[in-house]
Amino acid sequence: MLAEMAYSRADEAAGASNPSAIDLSGSFYANLSACRAAARAYFRFCNSEARPQGRFGELDREAVLEAVAACDAVGDVAQYVADLDLGQPTRYWLVLDGKRYPSKAVVRDALARRGSDWLPGGGECKTALERLGFVVIDWPELNRARDAFLRQMPDFSDFRAAAGAYWDVERAYKNGLIEQAKAIIARQDDDRAVGESLYRLLSVGGSGLPLSWRTLSEVQNADPELRDRFYTSLGVLARSDGPLEEAVPAAARELEALREAGIAGLRRGEVLSIPITVWATLHPDQASWFKIAKIDEMGRRLFGRRLFPQTEFRDADLAEWLQLMRALLGLLDKEFGWHPHDLFDVQGFIWVVGNPDSPRELDPVPVWMVTSLWGQEDGLPRFVERAEWSLLTDTGSANNRRVREMQVGDRIFLKDFVPRARDLPFDAGTGIMAAATVFLARHTRSLATRRTLDELRHALADIPLMPITRLPWQAVRIDRTNRRWEALFRLARLLLQRDWQATHHHAKAPDGLTLLFPMNDLFEKYIAVLLRRALAGSGIEVIDQGGHRACLGSFTGGHLETGEVFRTKPDIMLRRGREIVAIIDTKWKKLSLDPLDRKHGVSQADVYQLMAYARLYQTAELMLLYPARPGQVCAERAQFGMAGGSERLRIAMADVSLDEKALAEALGVLVMAPAVTKASPLPQAVG
Repeated sequence: MLAEMAYSRADEAAGASNPSAIDLSGSFYANLSACRAAARAYFRFCNSEARPQGRFGELDREAVLEAVAACDAVGDVAQYVADLDLGQPTRYWLVLDGKRYPSKAVVRDALARRGSDWLPGGGECKTALERLGFVVIDWPELNRARDAFLRQMPDFSDFRAAAGAYWDVERAYKNGLIEQAKAIIARQDDDRAVGESLYRLLSVGGSGLPLSWRTLSEVQNADPELRDRFYTSLGVLARSDGPLEEAVPAAARELEALREAGIAGLRRGEVLSIPITVWATLHPDQASWFKIAKIDEMGRRLFGRRLFPQTEFRDADLAEWLQLMRALLGLLDKEFGWHPHDLFDVQGFIWVVGNPDSPRELDPVPVWMVTSLWGQEDGLPRFVERAEWSLLTDTGSANNRRVREMQVGDRIFLKDFVPRARDLPFDAGTGIMAAATVFLARHTRSLATRRTLDELRHALADIPLMPITRLPWQAVRIDRTNRRWEALFRLARLLLQRDWQATHHHAKAPDGLTLLFPMNDLFEKYIAVLLRRALAGSGIEVIDQGGHRACLGSFTGGHLETGEVFRTKPDIMLRRGREIVAIIDTKWKKLSLDPLDRKHGVSQADVYQLMAYARLYQTAELMLLYPARPGQVCAERAQFGMAGGSERLRIAMADVSLDEKALAEALGVLVMAPAVTKASPLPQAVG
């Protein structure tokens, strides 16, 4: 039966009659579906006997590469397709070495080279190629993604340009983070300290960071042993000399183990994102930052399948994602001529295209408009919380008519409509408030403030970002309809235009902005920077906020080498090789001017802190450094010996009003003063 009813495209082209087209009439017509079903079942049975692996078994990788070589030899894709009597491809294209090939034509050519008469369709060709490990992309969808990218980056030429919207929004800050990450792993800190520094670098303190500050908060609240394991695993990953295919899976499985042990915040997305992102920041040519939602959208949109579908980490899923990212890298380079530097540019392209701010084609479904004001009430919460809504007063509008005609189950698009939106300072035409939230997020260190700014940015998600220099300030008009936003608008202008408070008077700019800094932190950082300059070339390394040695551990009755709890972070350590030669603790406090004060105004708690440092870090030179008063100089105020040992504690002052060069030289002289062999006696109280 199979032999008699077989019919191929060649038979059709030759005009042969189709034996499977059975001519039924009369009462037989009622049994046509049953006849067809039986014939199909029989054909499937015969095919399974003749091809145990199915028709996909007729295709092999070598045949596909031969077909690709044939296409290259022709030199013209359109001619190659025409030679196979096929129409021009519309959707699926094979991607190989940065070039694209018509997938359907390549598969049919490859099958013909193996003597097969199977004529698969476009979807079947895509499946067949993917089973052989090739990448097949939806080319029209990639073109739409390219157009969306260019709409958001209108001045974009290629990825090499160190200016423009893409550079400002996507690339410049990433280059800075890459350099900072490399500097972190070059330190002499242990793996745990390196891991914590890297995670903080990539999660807090700026806008657009790839890792979650929420996860950081959960890790900080976890059991100390689990927290140490978490940071140590990241430090080991960052310093690994092994290949990505070994280092990243090992770190991911350690995070899965930590999740089972009690860090519930390490969900599936975090287990994937954290190790991949840490590795990518140090190796941008091998991987990129990772967000599961963005990657999943990329897989569905461009490649027609879900990526990382499993609940647990799998090496094969990682390899598949890397293959697709490298394929996109080649297309952006050779097909688009955009010259990407590395996979970070591919990630930037995907992030921009997947940005909810990007314009989208209108969805042809009923539109439900909810006014933002209902009397003095906001209309959107009124609709969501109490299910109350009203049609707009224009009852004859097309939108109102579509709402009335809606049926149960119809999709709707819910939009909060703001009257006279064009006059508001955060209108989509200006983007001022959106720019202010992003600007502030880059400069805040507080997790609470960062969380609030993230929520504000989410509330302004419909507003595209634009560079601060292009914000249309003159387009904003404040009148009685938007007067309540005037103070907010003025504050945003002060921040974005950096109109800081000064001592001069300007009639047109009576308002300014005063910024309050945590002076103890600022003083510490300033001294650390100047000490690095002063001690450059001396063989002494300046380390700020390092060490991380813990005070206490489990009691064993013997000598305890390392602690586990109450971890310390000295402000500044001076290290020569592996030896800590001195520890400096900076204090933004005033020393006492009373010559009879034997303590010089030094806090008892500060002394206890330095004594603990002397014990933990085995150093004999310690210093408490205070800011000098006006008119005082950089000098040592006093020095003390520590009871029970030979350690020296020096009380010193630094005049921060000096020129940076002069202050750096003075600090160098101050900290390098030789140790005295005999401490000065403490002054006696006068009774």
